[in-house]
Amino acid sequence: MYLDLTALRKPGARSVRAIAGVSMALMLTTCSQVPNVLSQVKQLGQLRVVMRYSPTVYYRGAHGPAGFEYDLARQFASYLGVKLDVIIPDRFGNGLPMLSDGRAQMIAAGLTVSPAWKGKLRFGPVFGHTTPQLVYHSGEAPPSSLSKLDKGNVKVIADTSQASLLRHLQKTHPKLRWDQTGSLGIDGLLHAVSEGKVAYTVADSNEVLLARRYYPGIRVAFDLGDKQGLAWGFRDSSDGSLRQAAQRFFHEIRSSGELKRLHARYFAHAQELNPVGARMFARDTLTRLPKYLPQFRAAAADTGIDWRLLAAMGYQESHWNPHAVSYTGVRGLMMLTRGTAGDVGVDNRRDADQSIDGGARYLKQIEEQLPSGIPEPDRTWMALAAYNVGLGHVQDARALAKKQGQNADSWMTVRKYLLKLSKPHWYKQTRYGYARGWEAVAYVANIRGYYDVLVWMTENMPDQSPARELLAKVRATIPPLPADAGRSL
Repeated sequence: MYLDLTALRKPGARSVRAIAGVSMALMLTTCSQVPNVLSQVKQLGQLRVVMRYSPTVYYRGAHGPAGFEYDLARQFASYLGVKLDVIIPDRFGNGLPMLSDGRAQMIAAGLTVSPAWKGKLRFGPVFGHTTPQLVYHSGEAPPSSLSKLDKGNVKVIADTSQASLLRHLQKTHPKLRWDQTGSLGIDGLLHAVSEGKVAYTVADSNEVLLARRYYPGIRVAFDLGDKQGLAWGFRDSSDGSLRQAAQRFFHEIRSSGELKRLHARYFAHAQELNPVGARMFARDTLTRLPKYLPQFRAAAADTGIDWRLLAAMGYQESHWNPHAVSYTGVRGLMMLTRGTAGDVGVDNRRDADQSIDGGARYLKQIEEQLPSGIPEPDRTWMALAAYNVGLGHVQDARALAKKQGQNADSWMTVRKYLLKLSKPHWYKQTRYGYARGWEAVAYVANIRGYYDVLVWMTENMPDQSPARELLAKVRATIPPLPADAGRSL
């Protein structure tokens, strides 16, 4: 824009009008030269997002970075046509200043839509719900109310909605006291409660749901409030460009069903592993698994299947017992039928080496028979279901899904139709007929739970956990994360 400054030299009202006009033009010019946040993100080619380590937000998965909110943010970055840059502050409270000074453009860290953030953040669309819960160590008697808590035995993360909630509750419970920590994340706190080092903490129900599989020593005493919405946090300013883009993004993934599918991927199977089962699995991981770890790793090297998935299968099949026998006659650590054992060259099903190797090769055979277009991890879940119920029944479920106009390459869809294979109306339409589809669905869900625990133990669990003996044996063979997977400040 070109400005005629000669008018500034003329006296009188005309000069005043000219000065006003020039000032307005300068303001418009300045504003036009400062791009909004969305434009800055696109110019930079990166979406910088503050996250935290949590089973629901961000963690190291079997194939690199994972987590419900991480996958959401990754898809949002792709929607914007940029790369995702994850920032993990050394303490959560340091994340807010990063929005103010431009080091980050949003926070995706299990934020609840709470008055505690008023004046600090602007929230995007709600994409889930959670409830604050008081968590205690299973070896202690559960408190019946807040008034029963001992002074100083509650610990929460500083500068969080949990700390704000306790301050609010203190108004009606004046004797309520708690400690705050900036060095521990929610995972570290839940681990400390599970180990009996901290008596109580406050955590969101969705995090407790997943964490109880890794830390079987935690229990929920009671809810501390009503259900709250989960949302991303943006800078509290008049520039709502990025937040508005997030609104369009969530509208799109809700309409397409992607948000529902992603939620199911992380949470649908979490209910299957109850606290008693989680405690038994944690015990057996330390006492039984080390004996068979070399065989699982050897089978993984031969087939390319993650050893942790094979180990999870072995636990679901036999609790890592090579002499197990089922009522149907299948036997061994990987519970092979006589016919399947012969097909994969196993002559002694009770030999752990042969059983693990045979089970891995059989799963690989099934996977190779599935259509190549089925993506991961859906492909793996379908292969597991076929290992349990037979490939023919999985093909029947896929055929029914296609017939109903559903996505037959989605495990969540196939899962739904497997459940129908015990009903005459449905199995009469299939090639292979009746099937106990619910068993296959539960089978996959349980294995996913065990697998998640093993991945967490080998990638994320604190060094001071009781699993350190197992970790020492497997960490040496875990490849490092890519350099751009995330960064700590």
